[in-house]
Amino acid sequence: MTLDAMVLQKVGSWRPSGPGRQAFSISDPESGWGIQLICDQQAELGIALWELELRRSGVPVPEVNRALGLWAQHLSKVTSLTEPLHIVEIDQQRAQALIRSREPTPRDGELLYYEILLDADRGALVRRYRTGTPEARREQRAFVLTHEALANLVGDIVSGLQIANRPD
Repeated sequence: MTLDAMVLQKVGSWRPSGPGRQAFSISDPESGWGIQLICDQQAELGIALWELELRRSGVPVPEVNRALGLWAQHLSKVTSLTEPLHIVEIDQQRAQALIRSREPTPRDGELLYYEILLDADRGALVRRYRTGTPEARREQRAFVLTHEALANLVGDIVSGLQIANRPD
């Protein structure tokens, strides 16, 4: 079973133990990926996420700088989130890439945007932020995805690293 199919199956059947923010983890030893969802609410068809973290173990990244750039390029073109993404920065020394919504979504006088932090040594972290104006301090916000969109996003992140690691 692929990791995205595993996410779709397990998240769909998970029910939080009570109200409030809760964590849910999925591990796939075969692929080396582990997923942690921090969520505010879980429903039959969707989930309100505070953050999505994908961690990998035992999956070496050859030529980290090359692979990181290719991974970031792949994710900047995916459509699993509701907003187009773009690469903000690739930090070769830290082996990290920062990807954000190309244009924040205006809503009720605020600007909302996604942010994905790729770390070549660890994995990926997906969050949503809001700010009142471009100059205002940002605040993290929960974001809602259908279970299918969540599985697609996980698949996009994992497949992007697989593509980046292919030898030329």
